Amino acid sequence: MTEAGTWRVVLTRVPATADAHAVVDAICGSAKGGLPRVMGLPLSWEAAVALLEQLRAIGAEVALVPSASTCGFHPADIASGQCGVCHSTICAECRASALGQRVCPNCLRTANRVRRNRRLRQLFVGFLFAVFLFEVATFLRREAAALTPPVSVVIVQLAPQRLLAHPVLREMNQPDEGAGRSLYDISMFFQQEFTRYTGSTAPILNISLRGPFPEIVKPPVVLERASTWFRMALTAWQYPRYFHGLARRHRVEPDDFGARMYVVWTDSAADVVGDSRGSQKGRVGVTWLSVGEANLGYSVVSVAHELAHILGAVDSYDEGSYLAHWPEGYVDPFAIPLWPQAWAELMAVDRPTGPLAELEVTSMFDTRIGYDTAARIGWIAGEQAEFYYQPRLQMPEQILHEIEEARRRVGVAQSLGAAAEAPAIPPEPVPLDVVP
Repeated sequence: MTEAGTWRVVLTRVPATADAHAVVDAICGSAKGGLPRVMGLPLSWEAAVALLEQLRAIGAEVALVPSASTCGFHPADIASGQCGVCHSTICAECRASALGQRVCPNCLRTANRVRRNRRLRQLFVGFLFAVFLFEVATFLRREAAALTPPVSVVIVQLAPQRLLAHPVLREMNQPDEGAGRSLYDISMFFQQEFTRYTGSTAPILNISLRGPFPEIVKPPVVLERASTWFRMALTAWQYPRYFHGLARRHRVEPDDFGARMYVVWTDSAADVVGDSRGSQKGRVGVTWLSVGEANLGYSVVSVAHELAHILGAVDSYDEGSYLAHWPEGYVDPFAIPLWPQAWAELMAVDRPTGPLAELEVTSMFDTRIGYDTAARIGWIAGEQAEFYYQPRLQMPEQILHEIEEARRRVGVAQSLGAAAEAPAIPPEPVPLDVVP
């Protein structure tokens, strides 16, 4: 009978005689080494039986096993199992090399290579993340340094060619001896307010005026908040980049300055100031002004307002009514009477004159910087501003109601002939001297 497949001869014992060893060496190679030992290459059934009988004739103990019962990687060793990955036969030596795992040498090398490549990728990603953190830290330090006093500010003016000789542009770009109707007054205003809060006369802003340059300005459309975050982020990047490109076209390098202001002049009859915006994150602000605006002081304040945004200030007016918030939007929020206020708060823009009434400022010096704004732009500590506004005594409507009620009681008492016994109007407390 003939058996299919290939077979291996396994030597389990060799006689101790020299003749027996010589025969084994001659037939199968050296008989030295551990036993049992697989002899030679896979053989057919007939060849394997012939070798088996030849070895038995000299007293050796041998056996026949199918080739599948030997290790596929160490032919001289009996298989002790299969690889858990590729199912190749493996021996005890294979398992020892794999630290006890049922894995053949090929699959072990593949696993080690995959593991090594994964570690290299992890190290590379970690390296990139470290570089990213370093760049972010460098960027934040650079941004903080850019807004450390004295802050270098450039005001780049852009206007259509037809408006370059307009008298409003000429008036706004020449000193006016502190009348508050020129762009030159912005530096003087911030210095005055900084000294008022800190007592320091050290320079706070170094402002450079550039232009007006001839340009037809058509920036990217600013998307509404309802847009996707990606589109909003893209617009937030494109918008200042567009204006920086216009500046470079006229040989002004925006990166040379800590704060970059762009003033866009138009002759539109619409209220273009509402399109203005400023951001501390990008250290950039854009103010839209019309040569048709007769109140030049209001135009100057609009530029200063956006510049304050770059320095860290926030709006102090209601987005719906545009009325100043109380108390942050009031320069003297505890004055008695509360209205009219003597000044407008810069981030509220207009001067409150009643519960629902305000007046436009006509000069840069009709405005002041309130405690909240001074804290946000880093001139005073936040605790100092909070202390100033605490306790929040009464809202303006409550103050008016109590004054009117006291007056009504006095009037009633006088009409009854008992003025002497009528309650008097509460004495008006002396307002805090917060503005010299």
